[in-house]
Amino acid sequence: DQRLDNLRSNAQFDNLTGARSRGFVLQALTQLKRYRTPFSLVYLDLNGLKKINDTLGHAAGDAYLQRFALSVQKQIRDTDILARLGGDEFMIFMRSVKNEDVDPLVRRIIRDIRKEYCREDLHFAVTASVGVAHYPEDGSSFAELYHCADLALYEAKHRGKNCYEQY
Repeated sequence: DQRLDNLRSNAQFDNLTGARSRGFVLQALTQLKRYRTPFSLVYLDLNGLKKINDTLGHAAGDAYLQRFALSVQKQIRDTDILARLGGDEFMIFMRSVKNEDVDPLVRRIIRDIRKEYCREDLHFAVTASVGVAHYPEDGSSFAELYHCADLALYEAKHRGKNCYEQY
């Protein structure tokens, strides 16, 4: 049935950006943990999207989110997962990477966010605060990993936003 297929697709993907959904993330984490696959959780919070929404409208903000998600999808490996948690918050799950291998990807994403949204007449300073946690070192449940990545993200925000911290 087509409607059932649509419901399944909507449960696994964010309709706006095409990134995976929060529900899919929880399923994927269960699988990764079941097979004891080490991974890094990269938690991104975009800063400055509100100004785009307030100045140009939500359609422009939505277009930015779509371009952002597409840009990130092009930079991550096929085995990595980009998920939109909601609003301007995203997560990337990078499977089987060493902690130091996360650094180049996160730096590229931060750099690309800064140059992503310009128009002839307007420039918006969209930046990202990023927190990184690692499984299994920083926790064994999603709640523990999310908490560690969230703490690192807020430390990055405190440091000046356009940066990241590893827990």
